Amino acid sequence: MRLTDRIQTVPDDPEEATDPADIFHDAVGSIFSDDVRDQHGHPSATILYKSEKYGTLKLKVATPEQELDWRLFAHYLWNAGVKMAILWNVAGERVLELGSGCGLPGIVATLAGATEVKLSDYPSPSTFRALHHNIATNVPVSLQSGISAAPHVWGDFFTSSRSRFPLSSSCTLSASQPRHYTRVLAADTYWLQSQHANLARSMLHFLAMEERARVLMIAGFHTGRKVLGRWFETAKKEGLDVEVAWEESGDGAVREWMVGRQEGFEEEKKWMVLAVLKRKR
Repeated sequence: MRLTDRIQTVPDDPEEATDPADIFHDAVGSIFSDDVRDQHGHPSATILYKSEKYGTLKLKVATPEQELDWRLFAHYLWNAGVKMAILWNVAGERVLELGSGCGLPGIVATLAGATEVKLSDYPSPSTFRALHHNIATNVPVSLQSGISAAPHVWGDFFTSSRSRFPLSSSCTLSASQPRHYTRVLAADTYWLQSQHANLARSMLHFLAMEERARVLMIAGFHTGRKVLGRWFETAKKEGLDVEVAWEESGDGAVREWMVGRQEGFEEEKKWMVLAVLKRKR
């Protein structure tokens, strides 16, 4: 099964007129089998994620309300998030997702048996409305005590978030749970090069000191190969070692990770880079 075959976007109100360009864009992957759409969703639609193990999950994305919301790109589910949801076994782990967006990987982690899951993203009310909705919709009541959502600004470990984000608790996520998580997930959070150091610092801040603790990362090449190469350089400088890294396509083909690989955009966007990072010892 192709990665994109797991995703279907359904208008919430079929009677409402939808931009024909959006309809065509959603259908391209079905019409042309070689096309890979790397982002999915619309604020006025529901994303259906089809899982062999957990059935069909129904996801809403954020509805951008201000300019910053558009720049966060939380109003899409990206292929890296879809891949993250099906790749690694996190049963029995304490899981933090950075840049959760609609929260698919973290929600699936809960269904898969993670002992604790925290979804985090920039403190945008629209993003957290979507996260809370998706948790309530897709996680059985019996498991909901094991998953929650909290705001976190990468690299910010001291500022109280109450004044910036009224929905947050009195103490920040970073203050309450440092060195706590045995798995830190981050899918398509690498496009903003100016935030690479802050992202790496957040990973290290939350990553448990246990030997088995790992960061699991996936990024689509719409980010740019050179930008991803610089991410790995920054991560190493900040204190993360790359245990393994490789490239994988939407249909499961695997090849070596190469920052200097030359190919056209249509071919490149079919691929993602995946890596397992650990704390330097």
